[in-house]
Parts: sequence; C-alpha cells; structure tokens
Amino acid sequence: MSEWKTRREEKTNNHIRSWYFEQVVPSQYGVAKPFWFLLTPSYWGGLLSCFRGATPTMNGEYSAAYRNGECAEGENKNFEKASDDLQPQVQIQDLVKLYGGAEKKAVDGLSLTMYESQITCLLGHNGAGKTTTISVLTGLYPPTSGDCVIFGNKISSDLAEARQSMGICPQHNVLFPELTVSEHIKFFNRIKGLAPSNEEVQVNATEVGLGDKMEALSGSLSGGMKRKVSRAKRASLEEDESHY
Repeated sequence: MSEWKTRREEKTNNHIRSWYFEQVVPSQYGVAKPFWFLLTPSYWGGLLSCFRGATPTMNGEYSAAYRNGECAEGENKNFEKASDDLQPQVQIQDLVKLYGGAEKKAVDGLSLTMYESQITCLLGHNGAGKTTTISVLTGLYPPTSGDCVIFGNKISSDLAEARQSMGICPQHNVLFPELTVSEHIKFFNRIKGLAPSNEEVQVNATEVGLGDKMEALSGSLSGGMKRKVSRAKRASLEEDESHY
C-alpha cells in the first residue's frame, strides 16, 4: 500500500514539474511565462475567467494617441482619420518579430488599430510578414518587442484571456478525418469552454453550406468542403471575437 502511494505521489510530482516547465521554458511555439507567474494575481484571475466563460471586458489601456486619433497615420493625408464613435478592440503597437539567426525582421515596427464591427485585411507580397503577424497575435510565437491589446488584454501578459476573444482559421485545414462535421463544431466549442446545443450546431453548419453534411466524415469531404468545416468551427464561437 505504501509503495503504491509513493508511486502515485511521484507520478503527481512529475506531472506538476512537467506542466510548470512547459509554461516557463521557451520552446519553438508559444510564449513562455515568467518563472514567478504562479504568484501573479493576473494568472489566477485569468484562470477563473476561463473556467467561468466570462466575456472579455475592456480592462486594458489604449494609448491616448490612438484613442484620440492623433497618431502619425492620422496626420498623414494618405490615411483616413478614425471617427470618434469607433471602438478600438485590437491595437497593435510597434510590433517587431526577428527570428533567431535572421538578419531581416519578419515584422518591423507594425502599428495598427482594428475597430469593432469592421473587417480588416492584411495585404502584402510573400514574405511581407502577414502570417508572422497573425502568429504573434495568437501567441504561436512571442514578439521580439512591441505589444498588442486584444479586447482589453495584452498578449505579453494576458495571453490566456486574450485568446478567449480569438478565433483563427489557418491556411491549412486542422481537421480530424475520423470526426464528422457536427463533431468538429462541438469539439472546438468544448476547447473554448462552450457547449452548443444540436440546434446551434446545425445553424453553424447551415450558415457555411454544410447543413446536409452534418454526419459526413471530414476525411470524405472535398477540399472546398473541408475549408467550410474550418469556417464552421471558427464561426461557431462567440460573436464577441476577433477572427483571423
């Protein structure tokens, strides 16, 4: 009995150590937390909000220059000044990304504000930094410098909370061949802490033209249909989100 208890405690300790080092040791993907992150109130507050499924609030601070439309873009006649009634929800400030060993910056001092109820597109040639920007905003890669505030949460310090306001449809399909269309929608909602009803799942699928493919395996779908599944599982998340 004592030997079994010792093994269980050892296994538990190994799990805790592994989880901790995954949080603080930098890796190829993700943003490493400071080694004292367990002592910060923001970590525990964000954890509680994730479990409660709380809607993100505007608790971050936007710079006065962006809030008042006084940034350099606003002074340039080639840029349209934002009206006062627009609410900034995604604000990128001086974002820089330099990959290790590279001499040229993948993203060089990007500053951009995205407003509520608007669609913003990033246009550019291959290698312009579009995908890198999205990867940094979603926490796939840490920024070299600069920051971004998403629905009041900074990606540098409140990434978990910021992710509650994101939905991303990557260039490639992230699908499981053995799961059906409806199972994909339910699965990715579960990851977000949501539990949609069968009726809501049906509505999400119908909106992207998959209403008659609910029980079809994703592996049996055409390339265009698979893209629709990716759109459906993203669109099924909360409306109050930033979609990339």
